[in-house]
Amino acid sequence: RRRKNIWSVPSSGTLDLVLSLSDFLLKDEGDHDCLYSPVVERMFRRRKRTLTSRRRAVAVLQKVSSLKGPIFDAFVMALLHYFQLSTEQVMAIYMNQGDKAKETLIRMLPSLMSPQPLMHAARNTDSLKDLLDFEQAADGHMSLNLENPSGHYALRMESLPARVVAQHLLLLNRWQLHLWRKANLVDVSMDGKGKCLRNTLLDGRLVSWAENDWRLP
Repeated sequence: RRRKNIWSVPSSGTLDLVLSLSDFLLKDEGDHDCLYSPVVERMFRRRKRTLTSRRRAVAVLQKVSSLKGPIFDAFVMALLHYFQLSTEQVMAIYMNQGDKAKETLIRMLPSLMSPQPLMHAARNTDSLKDLLDFEQAADGHMSLNLENPSGHYALRMESLPARVVAQHLLLLNRWQLHLWRKANLVDVSMDGKGKCLRNTLLDGRLVSWAENDWRLP
């Protein structure tokens, strides 16, 4: 970055750099918070953009409402991947989907991680069956307690809501490891690489991450 708010990439030459995403994710995240979930949520939101401008938000929501079929599915997935939507924005998309409303709401789960948005979405389902289907789909989100996250997890990585649960667990791990190392404590992880994960299997095969690798399958 050469000037304020100007980010340009050279069009030629060899670019040699060291990227430290921890400096960005863990910035200002000390041990002053007594709860884990607000810290993890702040770190998660730093990875995404938000539609803070009302004009832009309305334009995006109108575009979503005009799409159908595979194009709609692809657009929503891209929106969820790069943006953190507010509860109001999620519900606006949900209310305009007609017969696909329930399916759309379940797909929007990655933007409904905290209890209040989940309860708001559940109260706006159209029938008892829709409520039960939503509860089943949101089981991973509702079961995730970042204040006491220890336990067994079985997450389908092709499911975006499940991936978001895994991302939150890894962010919590990174923050705790950051505090652990600042205090000069001994690494007690299973493989000595700072990960809180134990006996991790992907399709029945043992998975091990490098010390600075936090990518999900």
